[in-house]
Amino acid sequence: MLNRQIPLLHLDPDVYPQQLGLTLLVSANPVKYESAQVNVVALLTTPNKTDHLPLLYQVKNMAKDTTFIHTLSQSANTKEAEKLVQKFLTA
Repeated sequence: MLNRQIPLLHLDPDVYPQQLGLTLLVSANPVKYESAQVNVVALLTTPNKTDHLPLLYQVKNMAKDTTFIHTLSQSANTKEAEKLVQKFLTA
């Protein structure tokens, strides 16, 4: 769990072959994860134990920004959420 904002799910690249990727589940209604209420859940995939580190750092920064998480959770649709994430990741 990153900053009690984003649960970070991941698969072991030694067990499941995969490419580098990030999938976000964004919900306007919080979901309970452990003892927290969250609006964003991340799934990070990586082909090895190191390629994902720059992306993980960016997701960690995203989790620190409570204003961004709130704005993202209020996005009207997938396209708007995607634009917000793209803008955040390229800033």
